[in-house]
Amino acid sequence: MIQNNDNKYGVSPVIGVILLVAVFTGVVALLSFNIFASDVGVVKESFDAEVGFEPYNNTGVNVSVWQNENIQRLIVRHESGQEQIIDPNTYNTTTIDFGPGNYYLIGENNQDKKRLLSKKRIE
Repeated sequence: MIQNNDNKYGVSPVIGVILLVAVFTGVVALLSFNIFASDVGVVKESFDAEVGFEPYNNTGVNVSVWQNENIQRLIVRHESGQEQIIDPNTYNTTTIDFGPGNYYLIGENNQDKKRLLSKKRIE
C-alpha cells in the first residue's frame, strides 16, 4: 500500500528548483561583478623604453637609451649605495663605474613610481 504523506508546510519540488536556480544565478552575478569590476591585475601604466644595460671593463656598466616613451629618469644604483641619475631623453650611452658589485637599473615615471628594470652583477 502506498502512503501519501502530504506535508502542508513544505515547498513543492518545482518551486524549490526555481528558487535554487534563482539564488545560484544571483550569487554568480554578484561574484562576477566583483571580479570584473575590480582592477586587480590591471597594469595602470607600463614603463615603455628601450634601454641597454651592459657590463663595462669588469668595473662598471654602460647604460644606453634608444627609445623612451614615459620614463622621466633612470637611476643606476650600486650595492654600496652610490647612485647616478640619467636623463633618458638624451639617447646616448653613459658609462658608470662604481667598481665590482651589483648594479640596479631603476626607472621612474611621471607619477613618481619606481620600478626595477634590470640587475647586473659585475665581478
